[in-house]
This record gives sequence, structure tokens and C-alpha cells, in this order.
Amino acid sequence: MRPITLKNPNLNKGPSSSVEFNKLRNDIQTDVTTLFNIVNKHDGLIAENMDHILRETYFLQNRILKLENRVRELQNDYQANNASDERILSKSFYHASNIYFPQMLTSQSI
Repeated sequence: MRPITLKNPNLNKGPSSSVEFNKLRNDIQTDVTTLFNIVNKHDGLIAENMDHILRETYFLQNRILKLENRVRELQNDYQANNASDERILSKSFYHASNIYFPQMLTSQSI
């Protein structure tokens, strides 16, 4: 919002006639009224937005707490599985060097 009082050329030196004086006072009153209306409008919006933010923060904190608990459960499960005596052995035969092929009989060796 740009105050209409700033458009008044006699703002710094003062009014030279009663018409300019009255116009300056009316402009000042209009600016103050406009500012109060804007403040009242934003006052309600700020309170409403703060309610939304506080509610959202509350639910996000609850969600974070649930996720932290789930991570703890997964860590405990992982540690419990590693602590047990049960072992699993796995061998990958992805590379051909891990596989042994016996000498195949060819027609020349017969």
C-alpha cells in the first residue's frame, strides 16, 4: 500500500492555503484508516494461519515419532536376527569361474 499523502507536493513545507491544509488532513485520515483496515484484515489472517501451522506441526511431529519408532523396531529386529545361532550360507554362481566343468569327451580323444 502506498500512502496517498506522499503524492502531496506541500508535505515538506506545509500547506499554503486552507484548501491544501484540508486536503492534507483528509489524505492523512484516509491513509490511517486504510492502514487500520489492512492491519485488522491481516490480524485475522495471521491468527488463522498460525492455527493451521500449529495443527500441521503437531501431526508432523506425531508422524516423525511413529517413523522413529518403526526405525527402532527394524534395528532391533535386525540385531535379533544377527544374534541368533541360525546361519544362512549362500553361494553365487554368477561368474563362470565358480563352476567346474569336467573334461568333455571329444571325437578326437576317442
